[in-house]
Amino acid sequence: MIIPKGWRTIAFNVFCVFLVPILNLPEVAAILPEGWQPFYALFIAIVNMQLRRVTTTPLGRKE
Repeated sequence: MIIPKGWRTIAFNVFCVFLVPILNLPEVAAILPEGWQPFYALFIAIVNMQLRRVTTTPLGRKE
């Protein structure tokens, strides 16, 4: 499935939001290092800033 321009940043954020509960499952949390959540949040913020910098289409608009 190809995500239309203008929706890619939103799709990335939705994916990241749904990834948080999976990362907090006991099976997954056992292999993650202690204190990883602040770095996850920082990573998401940096990626969002980069996506908005390179985006040419307004959010939610199909082009």
